[in-house]
Amino acid sequence: MIPLSILDLSVVTTGTRPAAALRNSIDLAREADALGYVRYWLAEHHNLASVASPAPDLMIGQIAAVTSRIRVGSGGVMLPNHAPLMVAERFKMLEALFPGRIDLGLGRAPGTDGATAHGVKIDLWDVVALNAAEEWSYYVKYYDKQHGIQTASLGVPEHCSAFVATGSYTKDGKAVIAHNNWTGYLDGERWTIIYDITPAMGKRMLMDGLPGVIHSADDFVTNSAGITITETTIGHFSGYDPAAIPEFVRARKAAQYSASIDDFARIMKDGNNGGYANTWLIADINRNEIGRLELGLTNVTLEKKTDGYFVGSNFPINESLIKEETDFDPKDMSQSATARHVRWEQLMAQNKGKIDVAAAQRFLADHYDTYEKKEDADERTLDGHIDLSPRGSGDWMPPYGIAGAVQNKAADAAMIGKISFTAAAGHACGKDFKAAKHLQAHPEFDWQKDLQRNMDAHPWTSFSVTN
Repeated sequence: MIPLSILDLSVVTTGTRPAAALRNSIDLAREADALGYVRYWLAEHHNLASVASPAPDLMIGQIAAVTSRIRVGSGGVMLPNHAPLMVAERFKMLEALFPGRIDLGLGRAPGTDGATAHGVKIDLWDVVALNAAEEWSYYVKYYDKQHGIQTASLGVPEHCSAFVATGSYTKDGKAVIAHNNWTGYLDGERWTIIYDITPAMGKRMLMDGLPGVIHSADDFVTNSAGITITETTIGHFSGYDPAAIPEFVRARKAAQYSASIDDFARIMKDGNNGGYANTWLIADINRNEIGRLELGLTNVTLEKKTDGYFVGSNFPINESLIKEETDFDPKDMSQSATARHVRWEQLMAQNKGKIDVAAAQRFLADHYDTYEKKEDADERTLDGHIDLSPRGSGDWMPPYGIAGAVQNKAADAAMIGKISFTAAAGHACGKDFKAAKHLQAHPEFDWQKDLQRNMDAHPWTSFSVTN
């Protein structure tokens, strides 16, 4: 007869509490003892709502006391979490109480989530602050204005390049959508998670994001209703309503519950607080319709098309919004938002009827500076390289500031229908960022050396939901 044993995590099933999981473990051990199983081992895990086994030594004593012959042990005790002497003494005592029946399995993993493993204490409000980080500067400007506080300029970063097209502009007449995320390389190098989310209610979602976010934050999401959304920040924007609903709450809700462009616009407008004000681009493959929602605080414009395109480069469109809610100068062709807007218009015209995912991937790697009228990777190109620019990027980044495009996504209607998209970490052009080399050339950023990592370019990869 093959000897059989059990490794138990004390799983907390849906609708039950940890106490029930522990009682189930004791009952299972009794049954295993009666059936002739050889060993019953308890695992150690921490900070997991679905697992009730953070202290295997305590459960070993409980299970050994209600069984008669089965060996009981740990699989295993994670030494990074315990003083070795205490582990030895506790298991010596267990062996004294239950001679010949106690096993000690050891491990060197933390047996927990990343934050706990690194000794970081994090709670609900830390997670809320993390999710609201993109609109923090909007709140600070509002607060300082209300309290007469003079602070340094907090320019809205010129984040991201994006487009959506359909009809006569795409190769198959169906929607194509793409986006790259611009941010500092400190966080951007870590912006490499793809989430497959199946919520209890609403639509299944595939999205990119940072660790700890409930929304995409940069934003690129496709859902099971055939809706894909992305955005670019409205440049030079000011406006905030602290009594309204944060952007990250509305963005997650809109991604989870939208089955049309109108659904998305309705949810985003409901309780709009002006924080992280964006121009949203949306594709609806069921209607073969695309949309642009320019969501200021007081000026909101929704446009929809079944033939054409919308582009995003932090370039405000609505004249009233420009005049009333920004200090943007659309005639300044040297600024990043304007130069990239011009480039998008050029690429849409040059590639009419030929746009597919491969073309979208090329667009996101584009280095043509329309102000200089030449190839020159910098803050004015669709694939942003602010780290290579002697100008930096307005109030956001100083000359050679360590920021720019950090990752890329693209999808067509066929991919969206399967809840999938392609993505590439780093610069789409293939250029690697080497931290030590940049910091040596620009010692003014030396304060970042302990955290700044290399940001290598990676190939385009397809991601999809798992069944």
